[in-house]
Amino acid sequence: MKVPFPYREVDGYLWLPLEKALFAKLPETVTTRGMALYRKKEFHVTLAYFQALLSDVGMSDSKESLLREFSEFVATHPVIFRTFRDDMRFASREKKRSVVVRCEVSNVEELFQKWETILGIKLDRQPTHVTVYTLQPEIGIGINTMEEMEALPRVDVPEIRNALGLA
Repeated sequence: MKVPFPYREVDGYLWLPLEKALFAKLPETVTTRGMALYRKKEFHVTLAYFQALLSDVGMSDSKESLLREFSEFVATHPVIFRTFRDDMRFASREKKRSVVVRCEVSNVEELFQKWETILGIKLDRQPTHVTVYTLQPEIGIGINTMEEMEALPRVDVPEIRNALGLA
């Protein structure tokens, strides 16, 4: 199912693409934890990863109904990027490394409540964040639950802080 503009559904991920202008002041590379990381060329907030969201409850066939509900929901309750939070995390999995910045997005909690009503189950919330730098160009690390996000170490990269107005 195709989702309405500006949202995208790619390989089971539901995205809110973000304007490149938000990230225009970010330098091409930053160094943190002794390694150089590269600025991404595309930026988005992952709203849901359906495989992770639905796998624990054995409802993988529910993706299409959730996408239909999403399309109806955003027609009257747009899911919109609001602001960055002063919370950067360093993600590391296998050989992948990335820096993410948490953010505020409108109507996400209401969307998940709607989905829970439809499915009759409790769903893990996708932590709203933007991957801004990666070790391997354009290869991020999925962070699918609040618990995963909270377990990641905080990192302070002044160049990111300044460029995004977190200082």
